[in-house]
Amino acid sequence: MVFSITHVPVEPAGITLIQSESKMPVSTTLFAFQQGFTQNYALVSAVGVIMVAPMLILFLALQRRFIDGLSSSGLAGT
Repeated sequence: MVFSITHVPVEPAGITLIQSESKMPVSTTLFAFQQGFTQNYALVSAVGVIMVAPMLILFLALQRRFIDGLSSSGLAGT
C-alpha cells in the first residue's frame, strides 16, 4: 500500500487556534509586512534581523558549550 501526501498546511494547527494577536509567534507577524503584491524589502529585512538576532547572540554566547557537548558525545567529525 502506498500513501502520498498531497497537501501540507501552510501554518501549524496551533497557530490557527490562537485568538489573541499578542500571543502569536514573531514569525507570523512577518506576514503583516506584506502589502498586496508589493513588499517593502528593507522593512522585511529589518524584521528578519530582529527575529534572528536573539538566537544568534545566544548561540555566540554559548558556542563553547555547544562544541564541548558535541566533542564529548562523539558526534564531532573525525
